[in-house]
Amino acid sequence: MSQVVVNPYRYATGGIEICYTTTQTGQDAGISTENANRVISEKFGASASVIGIDTTTVSMKLYAPSSSGSEYVYLGIWDSSGNNRAISSAIATDTLNSSTPTTVTASISSVTIASGDCLGYTNGSPKWSTSEVKAKMNDTGEAGAGAQYDGTSSGRSIFYQGSTPPANSGTKDMIFCINS
Repeated sequence: MSQVVVNPYRYATGGIEICYTTTQTGQDAGISTENANRVISEKFGASASVIGIDTTTVSMKLYAPSSSGSEYVYLGIWDSSGNNRAISSAIATDTLNSSTPTTVTASISSVTIASGDCLGYTNGSPKWSTSEVKAKMNDTGEAGAGAQYDGTSSGRSIFYQGSTPPANSGTKDMIFCINS
């Protein structure tokens, strides 16, 4: 009988990470003192590589030019009708970098991404009185842009929670990561 020792740290276990990023500078989309429950997101089309992925962690590159410890941002997934499917715990806006987009990662309830779903961030409710939070994006209509995430199938979509997200912008993609 032979003895075989297996190092359990040598083998990868589960987990998928899909990220979309760009080196383009100066392009962002933000929420400030607009109405409550505004969502800035990447709306996924049928050909998006994230469709069918079961995710528990999402990331976006955020920064807060103005902030307050009593105002919060939330990362999440919304469905094609604008209803929240999974949302993170509150992230105080004053914990975000004030000038440089930095990756913010948050845990959410497990959700399987479907065509028409949106990964984004919201100011929740009540509306902010002082904060402004911006998210990094790629704009193929501007200089220095990278390729679009998945052609024109997906793209940036801005809406209010509970209202149907409009069609994607066509030339703009939010920077994001999805992990399972």
